[in-house]
Amino acid sequence: MGRSIWAAHCVEQQLAPPLYSSRYVNFEFAKLLNSYLLRGEIAQAIELAENQLAAIPLSPFHQIAGRSLLDQTHTLCHWADEFHRSVDVNQPVKALYFELTEFDVNTDEWAIDGFAYTADYGLATAEDWLPDYCAASENALILEGYESLQEAFEELEIESDDLQNARDWCEQLIIARYMQLLQAARTEAKRQGLAWAALPAYCTEHGYDFIASI
Repeated sequence: MGRSIWAAHCVEQQLAPPLYSSRYVNFEFAKLLNSYLLRGEIAQAIELAENQLAAIPLSPFHQIAGRSLLDQTHTLCHWADEFHRSVDVNQPVKALYFELTEFDVNTDEWAIDGFAYTADYGLATAEDWLPDYCAASENALILEGYESLQEAFEELEIESDDLQNARDWCEQLIIARYMQLLQAARTEAKRQGLAWAALPAYCTEHGYDFIASI
């Protein structure tokens, strides 16, 4: 798969390496949004990022504005429920983690992988214990609707500060929209009374050193 810790596990047949790899991130932009994301204020984070993006000259990265992933809420809810059930039948699941493709590198397909845990040690130490999962999803959930953005990340040469800033804000918006989708799927799971909705759950993008709970 190339996009998750599960891939390394399959290849090496041993514990996966740390979740987080070196990756360029505009930390100035990330810092502005992460405080909102940590509080679950995703709509506010999206509004801030879209306002910042709108102030930059138009580029293909501006396609992200106003485009959510929420039409896949029910699909993600069902996928997460099936994954949880498949693991929980053999061992009690105490926490879940969802990981988005490192999308600026893996531009051919953007997807979500799931990981299950027999214990939960909390968000503060998540970077230490999340690599030690008990099970991973066999099939990733493929995200749809951002194909034109995938092409932009694949093909565009960054030739100006404005274009770099547009790309960086687009990255932040993709992460926020991904978290918005997870939050909506969890809310739907609670509405349906699904067991996975009651579990602690965490998320990030592969290669990104920011983890949030959902």
